[in-house]
Amino acid sequence: RDLVGIVDWLAAEILRLGVVVRFHTLADSETVLAEQPDLVVVATGGMPRAPAITGAELAQTSWDAATQPGPAPASALIYDEDGGHAAMSLAQHLTSQGCRVTIVTQDRVLGRSLGGSSYPVYLGALADAGVQILTDRRLAGIERDGAMLRASLVHEYGRGAELLQV
Repeated sequence: RDLVGIVDWLAAEILRLGVVVRFHTLADSETVLAEQPDLVVVATGGMPRAPAITGAELAQTSWDAATQPGPAPASALIYDEDGGHAAMSLAQHLTSQGCRVTIVTQDRVLGRSLGGSSYPVYLGALADAGVQILTDRRLAGIERDGAMLRASLVHEYGRGAELLQV
């Protein structure tokens, strides 16, 4: 609730100041220069990218998974490579639709880039939803196994490889 209040206030300030906000727009140099702006602020993200692993074409970006039409899958593995909001938000979105979620990160803790007020809110919601969290593991590959997918995980500290089916 507190975070939504901040977002609402910022949105109201943007409207009050007459700022033009463009969503879902590739901000390449041609597009930006065509606007002849006095100032440009690129405020979010970047381009989704597939991991450099065998079977990467079988994976979806968090954006694609969150905006996919239709019902959520029965189960999902979310690989959190950057420790930010994307993996945790996607896990909440999928579990709210009844999906069984496992989050994997190569880091020692999930959400390493999150601030102190976001971290406990996410972890509480994920715990309540029964999300399995695996730390210290890197996604090494994905392969099809019938109707399912199988992810190969490598432990960062030398315990070898694991296979996880989703």
